[in-house]
Amino acid sequence: MRKFSFMLVVLWLVSIAIASAQIRSVSGKITDASGAAIPFASVKISGSRAGVSADDNGTFVIKAQSGDKLVISAVGYTAQTVTIPAGQLFITLTKEQNTLSEVVVTTALGIKRQPKELGYSTATVGNAELTQARVTNLANGLSSKVSGVEIRLADNSVNPNVKITFRGNRSLTGNNTALIIVDGIPVEQSYIASLNPDDVENVSILKSANAAALYGKDASNGVMIINTKKGARSKLAVTYRNTTMWNKVSYMPALQTEYGPYGGEGGGFNDPVTGCVGCVTYVDPFTGKPLATPFENQNFGPAYNDLDFPLAQIAIGGPDPNGKIIYGPYKAIKDNRKDFFQTGLNEQNNLSVSTGTTWGSLFASGQNVVNKGVVYNDKYTRTSGRIGGRLNFGRFSADGSFNYSHQVTDQTGLNFSGGTQYRPVYWSVINQPPHINLKDFKDVDHNFFASPSGYINAYYTNPWYQVFHSRAKNTNNALTSYLQLNYKLLSWLSFSARGGYSKTTIDAPAHIDAYAFAPIAQTDPWSAGNTASSYANLPYQSELIKIKYDDLNTDGFFTIKKGSGSFDFTGIVGANYRSRNSHGYWYSNQAVATMSIPNSYTKRTNADGSAYQDLDYKARSQAVYADLTIGYDKWLFLHGSFRNDWLSILEPTKRSFRYGGVDLSAVLSDKLDFLKNSNTISFLKIRAGYAITGNVSFPNTTSIGFLNNSGANGNNGLAMPTFSAYYLYPTTTVGVGFPYGNLPGYSLGTRVVQTGIKPEKDGAAEVGFEIGFLHDRIRFEASGFSTTAKNQTLPLLTSNASGVATYVVNAGKVLDRGYELELHLTPLLKFGAFKWNFNANFTQLDDKVKEIDPSRGLNNVGLQDIKYGTNTVGSIRAIAGNSYPTLMVTDWNRDDQGRIIVNKSTGMPSANTTQKAVGNTNYRYMLGLNSNFSFKGLTLNAVFDYRGGAKGIAALGNALDFAGISENSATNREHFIIPNSAYLDNGKYVPNTTVPTSGQVASFWANVYNGIGAPYVFNASFWKLRELSLGYDLPVKRMGFDKVVKRLNFAVVGQNLFMWRPKNNPYTDPEFSDSGSGNAIGSTSEYQLPPLRSFGFTLSATF
Repeated sequence: MRKFSFMLVVLWLVSIAIASAQIRSVSGKITDASGAAIPFASVKISGSRAGVSADDNGTFVIKAQSGDKLVISAVGYTAQTVTIPAGQLFITLTKEQNTLSEVVVTTALGIKRQPKELGYSTATVGNAELTQARVTNLANGLSSKVSGVEIRLADNSVNPNVKITFRGNRSLTGNNTALIIVDGIPVEQSYIASLNPDDVENVSILKSANAAALYGKDASNGVMIINTKKGARSKLAVTYRNTTMWNKVSYMPALQTEYGPYGGEGGGFNDPVTGCVGCVTYVDPFTGKPLATPFENQNFGPAYNDLDFPLAQIAIGGPDPNGKIIYGPYKAIKDNRKDFFQTGLNEQNNLSVSTGTTWGSLFASGQNVVNKGVVYNDKYTRTSGRIGGRLNFGRFSADGSFNYSHQVTDQTGLNFSGGTQYRPVYWSVINQPPHINLKDFKDVDHNFFASPSGYINAYYTNPWYQVFHSRAKNTNNALTSYLQLNYKLLSWLSFSARGGYSKTTIDAPAHIDAYAFAPIAQTDPWSAGNTASSYANLPYQSELIKIKYDDLNTDGFFTIKKGSGSFDFTGIVGANYRSRNSHGYWYSNQAVATMSIPNSYTKRTNADGSAYQDLDYKARSQAVYADLTIGYDKWLFLHGSFRNDWLSILEPTKRSFRYGGVDLSAVLSDKLDFLKNSNTISFLKIRAGYAITGNVSFPNTTSIGFLNNSGANGNNGLAMPTFSAYYLYPTTTVGVGFPYGNLPGYSLGTRVVQTGIKPEKDGAAEVGFEIGFLHDRIRFEASGFSTTAKNQTLPLLTSNASGVATYVVNAGKVLDRGYELELHLTPLLKFGAFKWNFNANFTQLDDKVKEIDPSRGLNNVGLQDIKYGTNTVGSIRAIAGNSYPTLMVTDWNRDDQGRIIVNKSTGMPSANTTQKAVGNTNYRYMLGLNSNFSFKGLTLNAVFDYRGGAKGIAALGNALDFAGISENSATNREHFIIPNSAYLDNGKYVPNTTVPTSGQVASFWANVYNGIGAPYVFNASFWKLRELSLGYDLPVKRMGFDKVVKRLNFAVVGQNLFMWRPKNNPYTDPEFSDSGSGNAIGSTSEYQLPPLRSFGFTLSATF
């Protein structure tokens, strides 16, 4: 018996040993057809409940016996069953054709997570969607594709400004733009212009405070995480792509072509041919006013078909030194101003190389972009190179990248009209009369009549002279690099160290060439009182701006992934250090130094009239943070985050502040049995979260310079990063009357800061749900959000008697709320090889100012004054109780019935200088419609964009009325009774039916009508066909090229092909803004060129 028992024990131990020998650790990697890793794929032993999930790199380790079968699955991919081999496993999954892929989201610190775990709204846009219209600026590829995201094109220059905001505005005077993260490293928003969109793998959008809190104060407005390509496990692949696009002016403002410039102010002129002084050659038969000023820019003369000029010819240039005058027909030339603009050409050439093995991957690329603008000689070039990759050696892994870009922007600068006006070229174009063929005056250096001495327009430069002799250049060199090292200390614990460095240098010279007027021009032969008689010699005017800034960012953090029973824990604990520096230098010669340049404590004006400015800013920050996600039974997820910042830009006692958030996600379709087995509902998740984030709402840029402008900013100058440094400290300015001889002098600045300024605190709440039907063919998502931003930092105006212009205090409270809807139909229709995918997203925003500073009785803050000449006709402001921002304008004096009050004798109205609110300038409604049609190798993409619920104001309309060339100014050229007007009679206002306007026509349109802001307010709504592309994958195998060419694609593409807008906006694209990326959106002017439409083709080949 004992021997038998002993034998049983031996057999039992041997069987255990044999079984143990059969069970081993099996490792593998899961990728898609392109070789890219599939994160978080499920790996289960067939016929067993045992299983694991792959990590974010698609790798896994599972204990199993030889001969076991593993079932590999991932959302959006066809499951695959494999038998365990002797060595390592490499599994390639193919995408399902009937389901919507649930894209893995890159969250804070670059951590990849499954969407079902997230208690907040996110979105990921892949490279194909970003680049389908072949945009040169990555941000434009995002427009209309994600709810809550507004991409605003500020202008139409060769290198336009782009503003990126998520879910509206929260800061009154500080920064409202999203934080940009490239491969885990924060960069300035302007850096996007240096990126090659083809280098980007995808973009993740974190719209909520919960999602972005780990990035610190700069993330309070949301985060855009840009992940660049690092290569994939595959054979060497070389891709070349060429894109050629043509840009044309899509439309001009509504202009009149009925009347010419003969008339002006109605005065006589000196005839340089006959010697007649004060001649009156032509007389208006209606008014008896003389019509004889051929040098006028204002078009208030007779109709083009009214007068019979001798030989139908009128003066259009001269006289030259020999007394010669050139003549032309008094007849409007169709599109004479539009024809000044050429067809622009944009060419992109890209070359990339990608390869990878089991131990790592590599991606390298180079790009050259040449964008020739619609203004002759304007050009933007970008040459960039990037290299990135990954390494995997057991427990150790690393990834990194290096990018360098060289950008040169060369644009037409400002004019010298009147010696001091400094207007953009668009202003010079619109101030030319309709009968001048501008193409005939292009040779400004050899044609006397095209030069400033002989050009017929006495008040505004020939725009061709401006093109050739006023230039503003900007050379931008940007370098970014990062390296991340990861080490898996234990199966559940890893450590990551990441460092990133970016550096940007800007060299921006600008000049206006000197000009000596010809002696005959200096005699002012037309008695025009023109530039020649006022400024016989215009000196060379120049400035030089140099800006450099760098950013060092480091992170070190531990990542914990541990399971215990039904619970899964994912935690992050880490620290961050960031150092930023910027230096700006500006110099101008004597002529420019007399202009109004923003002062700083380092500006100096020299005795010779030249001036220079030195600016230095430094900011340091450090932080510790923690993040924890607790998952229960794979369906319930609780997430919390915490961060403590220390900022050098605050006072020492206020530099430390902390904040955090919590959110919850419940995937009911993975919990409830009736949903698990449902053939209709395939996915259902509800979520909610709340977070408090810290922010410092100081201005983070300053304007430097004058002649060199960004193309969007009517105040000129270049934006220089300040990182909000030194805002709390006193400054000095150049003293009045200094320099006195060689003696400089300074006075204390007029800004006073409240003691103990504290950081802003934003409280953000979000709720939402996501539901999928029919195996995710139909997917719908809804989110509601509300953010209260209080304790802001505001520069409040004070009484002049105090000697202080602004008093910086903690004040202000803004409520930003709204909701977002997204619908994905993938596919909407499917018949054989034909498939139609459709996505729609809708956003409603409501930004409201709750208070400014009730303790001091203040209820509004100005963001921008709107001036027409010397008249302040409106402003964009933050007003307690109103939507933000609010447009305020002046209007006519009106009676209690809303009728315009006119003078009983003259019939002329009077302006009411008290500004009134007319609406919000931020879009309240945004709708994006995205369609994708595919049939075999043919693909058609279309993106429509609607924005509504906003008002705008057009300074361009005022300029057109002043010059008498607007379509509006063609009406009422005779004296007329102002509609809906009344006058005071015996103490009562009575309807005006008998008293017409008086005086000159030019005086009414140029000096009365355009003296208020109300006529130029417009509905800023629009519909746009943002993108349209039609591509075809050529059958390389059938063509016999497949041994060399793996893929060959040809596509025709278009951008902004059509726009529909309300009739009361005949001016320009309402998306444009004078403020560039600032908060005072809604004001447009001649500083933005006319809207463009782009079309062309792209050819791509992979070898």
